[in-house]
Amino acid sequence: MKKYFCSIFTMLMLPVLLAAQNPNPDVKELVKQMTLEEKVKMVVGLGMKFPGLPENNTSAVRQTLDKVPGAAGTTFAIPRLKIPNTVLADGPAGLRINPFRNGDSSKTYYATAFPISTLLASTWDTALVRQVGNAIGNEVLEYGVDIILMPALN
Repeated sequence: MKKYFCSIFTMLMLPVLLAAQNPNPDVKELVKQMTLEEKVKMVVGLGMKFPGLPENNTSAVRQTLDKVPGAAGTTFAIPRLKIPNTVLADGPAGLRINPFRNGDSSKTYYATAFPISTLLASTWDTALVRQVGNAIGNEVLEYGVDIILMPALN
């Protein structure tokens, strides 16, 4: 069951991760080439603190903070298969990241707080919703996030 779940989840994530490098990846073939450990790492990702890990184990958290502070996490890269790591950020009402970055006191990285998706849907204004989606997508791109985790929009 666990092996089956890892394979399904990995097959769902790989097209998203590979789209920039190859618009038509053979996902099933890539999953076959992945080790079980690589599939598990793909499911778990980086940036989360788990019970049982030593508090000084900051390598995973450090990688997320170095890329986009305040992001939810990153995925593991698998260089031998040309699978890059990606940055995931929460976004219940637009992109959620830390507006301050170490070593960069001259700028702030604020993101727009948009109305939540259920409120936008209740307007029945599809043009407005498309504009908000485009604006969120632009901020995601500008701040270096690859995947935004938005309720009701994934």
